[in-house]
Amino acid sequence: MTNEKKLIPLTEHHQLPVASNQTKEYMKLFFVFVMIILVSVLIYNLWDAKNDLSNVDRFISIFMGVFFITFAVFKLINLKSFVDGFMMYDIFAKKSKPYAFLYPFIQLFIGIAMFAIPTVPAIQLLAAVISFVALVGVYKKVKAKEKIHCACLGNVIKMPLSTVSAFEDGIMFVLSAYMFVEMIRK
Repeated sequence: MTNEKKLIPLTEHHQLPVASNQTKEYMKLFFVFVMIILVSVLIYNLWDAKNDLSNVDRFISIFMGVFFITFAVFKLINLKSFVDGFMMYDIFAKKSKPYAFLYPFIQLFIGIAMFAIPTVPAIQLLAAVISFVALVGVYKKVKAKEKIHCACLGNVIKMPLSTVSAFEDGIMFVLSAYMFVEMIRK
């Protein structure tokens, strides 16, 4: 038996793209991030939210809201496929299929809450916790150099689980942890 890690696809969706298609998939991801930033800037400039957030915190909340809603919608496009892929690396999803099914709905709830009730510390704490848990699972698989599909964008973008995935979860963890600390300090 060799030490070589093998891809065990659950469905055709979970097979990794060949190298020539990876650039195309990463360009799609780049486009998604650019759109999230542009929509966040647009909402920030058009929406005069009345809350106790500073301008920086208001933009962070808007950005996180757009991010969580966008990523939740991608997962919901093919929920079963997302669940199958997510269970391969998320530490909670591995142990609880219901959690894997609920995860996109939790993200959607957090995203909407970032607009509706952005000053509630429990929302920021929930975002920090689920982002951290996802980060730990991604980190473990990336460190082990396991070649599996990243389920974070459902069927829309097919890319391997990588440091990009860890960066996505890490940025949401850092932003939500920052917002949580800011809110409990006030």
